[in-house]
Amino acid sequence: MTAWQKYSNDRYSFELRYPPDYAAVYPRGQLTPQPLFRVWFKETSMVKSPIAEREPPRFAVDVYQNESQQSLEAWLTSSRMLRNLTRPLQQTVDIGGVQALRVTSMTMVAPNTFYYIAQGHFIYRFTPLGRLSEEILATVRFIH
Repeated sequence: MTAWQKYSNDRYSFELRYPPDYAAVYPRGQLTPQPLFRVWFKETSMVKSPIAEREPPRFAVDVYQNESQQSLEAWLTSSRMLRNLTRPLQQTVDIGGVQALRVTSMTMVAPNTFYYIAQGHFIYRFTPLGRLSEEILATVRFIH
């Protein structure tokens, strides 16, 4: 991991490391609820592909507004973020020294695992979905 690249976002106060053969891309698709910010990490060879927008990332970060600083559970309920997951299994984990909620849908359709964190005015959703994604997740740090 020493040769990995560093991705840092001061506006949304997080950083992570990713493999040298990956690139950070900014998807344009619409989600509900609408995130403030999105970044995907995928193989550099896929970035220029004609189907790059439809090809899922190996790791994704979505940042949502939480101006009222609701608890994570309250925000997940009010945003209805988990409404489409089948019998989600929830487990508390640690990411970057911060308590997170790992949510796994029992439906085996990828992606089926998401990590949520409430930190300040933001909710972070990390979606690991491929080679080295768990290793990328292990490098996440919150800054400021």
